[in-house]
Amino acid sequence: MGSDTFRKVLVKRKEAARHRRHLHTLVQEAKQKEKARALLQIYSQNKLFRGLAIGLSDRNKLNLVTTDVPMDMRLHAQQKSLEPVAPWLLPLPTWVKGLYRYMEGINARAYIKILPYDVIIDNIVPYLTVEDIINLRTVDKQFYILLHSITIWRRIFQNMQGIRLPILRPTFNPLKPEQAYEIEQLIRRSIRLEREWRLGVSRVRHVNEYHGIHNIIDIYIVPGGKFLVASAGDKEGLRYCVMLFALDIVGGLRLLARVPTHSAPIQLRALYGVHQGVQGLYISWTIRLPLGKYSVQERIELANSMPGCHMEHLTAIYDIYNAHFDLETAEEVMHPSHDPKQVPYENSKFLYKGPFLPVHSYRNYFEVRHPSLFTWKQQVYLGYSTFVEGSTALVFFNVREGPRSAVTFKLADSPSFTHTPHRIRTWTFCRWTSQLFVVRSVSTQPGINDQVIFEFYDVGNLEGSGPHTLICNEPWTCPDTYQADKFTISDIERVNNQLPYAHAPRRFQETSPPPLYVFASINSQKQRGQYPLHQKKGSVYWIFHPEMAEIPGQVSQFTYRNATLPGDTLETYTHLNQNHEERVLPGVHRTIVVEVDEGIKEAVPVASIKRFEFPDRQRSQLLSESAEEATQAQTVADPFPFECIKAERSLCDEKTLAMLTERGGVKCIQWDEGSGKIAVTHPNSPILTVMDLGDSCEPLERLAYVWLVDIHSPDRENAMSVAGLVECTSSRRESWTDITAPVRINVPDALDVDLSFD
Repeated sequence: MGSDTFRKVLVKRKEAARHRRHLHTLVQEAKQKEKARALLQIYSQNKLFRGLAIGLSDRNKLNLVTTDVPMDMRLHAQQKSLEPVAPWLLPLPTWVKGLYRYMEGINARAYIKILPYDVIIDNIVPYLTVEDIINLRTVDKQFYILLHSITIWRRIFQNMQGIRLPILRPTFNPLKPEQAYEIEQLIRRSIRLEREWRLGVSRVRHVNEYHGIHNIIDIYIVPGGKFLVASAGDKEGLRYCVMLFALDIVGGLRLLARVPTHSAPIQLRALYGVHQGVQGLYISWTIRLPLGKYSVQERIELANSMPGCHMEHLTAIYDIYNAHFDLETAEEVMHPSHDPKQVPYENSKFLYKGPFLPVHSYRNYFEVRHPSLFTWKQQVYLGYSTFVEGSTALVFFNVREGPRSAVTFKLADSPSFTHTPHRIRTWTFCRWTSQLFVVRSVSTQPGINDQVIFEFYDVGNLEGSGPHTLICNEPWTCPDTYQADKFTISDIERVNNQLPYAHAPRRFQETSPPPLYVFASINSQKQRGQYPLHQKKGSVYWIFHPEMAEIPGQVSQFTYRNATLPGDTLETYTHLNQNHEERVLPGVHRTIVVEVDEGIKEAVPVASIKRFEFPDRQRSQLLSESAEEATQAQTVADPFPFECIKAERSLCDEKTLAMLTERGGVKCIQWDEGSGKIAVTHPNSPILTVMDLGDSCEPLERLAYVWLVDIHSPDRENAMSVAGLVECTSSRRESWTDITAPVRINVPDALDVDLSFD
């Protein structure tokens, strides 16, 4: 009886297995018929009978390859929704089954597939645009991996014309696999920024945040957008430090190193340079200390002094510090294989030497304002404005040689305003023309500026003893009707981006300097007292264009000119706003304006961050907003023209603006036009917010990277060697659409190094 029962159970199991195999066969046939029916529906709806080659690489995936059909039509045909029809209800004809079986092997006879890779890269890809290359990746897996080749993107980088690329760090080497992926990311970011900026549809794509312990005091974005320098201090005022952040790496934002200081560092500046044969980053900061009957340990800030105190007992000294950061160490720390959340990364920090190297320190007993680091004749110089013997002056010295190479240039009073107090509002050294461009204001009454003077000085040499007296015989002047404040000048480093390999140099070379734009905010509070009938808000700006000038002894040299002749009244262009104050963040080619409410003293809420529109570049159709822009220049007869047009929408959405306002508004804000990054700090807050107008891709999240790991190397270390060949292929990134979402990054402690100056 037991054996019969066992026999019946065994028969039932065999029948169930046979039914399962039969059902699996029916399901597979249904899938094949469904594919064929979907293919016929695409044919009938789009009528792409000619030039259409259909390949089935396997039984579970359908690949469509065309030769003379536009990519957008093919993608539309693939993405078009089809009616769900059960294949077993509508059997296919016999001729359709034969056509389906014939199409399975046509992929092996596609001529584009049998071409050597070097033929495709050398003879076909150069005729494609970047958008075509990215779209071609969606056709086939083989094309996807091939078009991520480093060689293709190197050549595109060398031959790009008309696209402004950010400044590359000197240690960037695309021959290293861990850095090769950055070339494509750099090109795509530059193209996207340029296209969206010209169309007027730029917006913030990513928001990264750093949550630290100490409150952020000041920030500075290194030109190129790869690094950010910040200073921070604790709430008790006992600990201060200078920090260096890395942007655009795996994780988005990472604290690399920090160096302690004895007081609050302000006026941060940074510039790439070589020190003692090591490629790195020069970092400069200023420390202001009170001097007199109060000791330094009391940490009395002059800005917090009461109006009734005796200022002669609170004179301050200014210490300028210069340090050099080793970028080779930074490249090791920024390696994509390092995970900051793992123990090996924590232990690896002790293997590196101190990244900060003290260069020089300089003490000045006069006020230090507007410091700037720049390169001239392959040397790095530091310059700042100050007062020497009652006159405005500029001091320069070679960073390598230190203060012993300092040279002082005293600026003589303007011929039209002799024996009148002058004040330097801003300045820059024009590397293209070897000139000093200085903006000064003249005041006959305390607190009221009467005139603004624009002067160009020819400087033959920045080395030697001094002081030297500079005289500008033909300055430009204009009345300071709006009581302008917060002057800034748009200027960039003259750098030629070259890749370190044996290819031809870049074809596109800028042969003329860019225009100089001087921006200033309208001081509505001071203006209210002098011009009660014209209470305006917004900003003003002036433009100087480069021209060729014949110089004796030289073939040609550039010089800056304005539409008005020197000595005449300079035209002042206005950028008026009805509701908010404006802070202009200048750029040579891209300028943004931040609308804030200066009336609230506890915080500075941000109303919007917009693209700055010049009156002579206005488009016919713009989105409606409350901001207004004048279309005429200010004249003597009509100092307040008010022909206005609508301005653009904000670069940030309402959620991002609300987040900035909740954290106390804006304390410091920096803008890098090359990379499209905006860095913001908040009052009494340890949070650093970095907003990005471009797209960013991380190498470890790429589909092609996973494919190459499976095909070539299962080992993680070897897999990193092929990571530079490919990039992310997620749907949102490959389709050039990104999501704006704040990312909070928990970063471990960075490299702590004591920095002492002799």
